[in-house]
Amino acid sequence: MKTSTDHPSLNPALTLIMAIATGLAVASNYYAQPLLDAIARTYQLAGFIVTAAQLSYACGLMFLVPLGDKFERRSMIVVMSVLAAIGMVITASAPSLPVMLLGTAPP
Repeated sequence: MKTSTDHPSLNPALTLIMAIATGLAVASNYYAQPLLDAIARTYQLAGFIVTAAQLSYACGLMFLVPLGDKFERRSMIVVMSVLAAIGMVITASAPSLPVMLLGTAPP
């Protein structure tokens, strides 16, 4: 019978995979920055894209991270990863700046 203190050990390969996944998730906040000049040629006020990404990240830290204490973390990670992927697809195919902001804002 497993107790709450029985956890599988973290081996170096698993640690590396978790570090890469975390880095890619956080890097999504910064993907648009090198492209801002090109985006600004199409959309006015392109600087709001980076602002929306940073504000949504801050809101996620304040409001979503504490939910990990209340709900099962594994399912929350899956839902948040799917939302982030949907947001990236919306951003990549955005026909206007408001749609791009909408895609950039998911946590």
